[in-house]
Amino acid sequence: MTQLKANNRKLMYNHLVITLTMIISGFLLLNSYAVAGPNELASCSIDLNYNTQEIESILQKIQGNEIIITIIAENVSNLDTFQVEVNYDETALVFVDAYENYGFDENFLSVNGGQTIGLKATKKEKGLINLANALKGTDKNIAPEGTGIIAYLVFNLIKCGAQTTISLSNVHFQDSDSINDTIVHMNNGIINVKYPGDIDGNCRLDLRDAIDILKFASGF
Repeated sequence: MTQLKANNRKLMYNHLVITLTMIISGFLLLNSYAVAGPNELASCSIDLNYNTQEIESILQKIQGNEIIITIIAENVSNLDTFQVEVNYDETALVFVDAYENYGFDENFLSVNGGQTIGLKATKKEKGLINLANALKGTDKNIAPEGTGIIAYLVFNLIKCGAQTTISLSNVHFQDSDSINDTIVHMNNGIINVKYPGDIDGNCRLDLRDAIDILKFASGF
């Protein structure tokens, strides 16, 4: 009888442990879903040529030229605030400035008529720029949905022969309810820098370049 009671207590204890484990696991599962925000699956990309409809991640440019790149927020929902860090090689690129709007192109964040606090571009350290902007207020009706340009950056190309990468990190999108998502889907850009008139890519003008230009002009 004593052994039977001991076995029953053991069974009850095991049942209680299993029940509590299931309750805790269920709570953690529900909590993990609650933490995920509306922009969990959104992405952020670098476009090296904002004059085209497609996002171009690889581009060839001439040393000494200026390049305008754009930061694209993709597949967002109720975007109210963002932060993006841009990483680049200072031996190949010189950062000139960052703009919320460029020319006649409207920033995606204010596409529904909202006003922003203004794009803040802060050089945190060598080769690292922090970008941040937000809508004024918390009106969901003016928070954009979909895909669009959230920042324009201007660089000068200073190093011939360089295949330089501009990359993104520490990207956060926040909605009007202050739900913050860390963006893990990011697309970087690669720029191949050439010297003006350099056909063979050796970063100087020489006889071979002249011959190649003549052949091209003659149709050979």
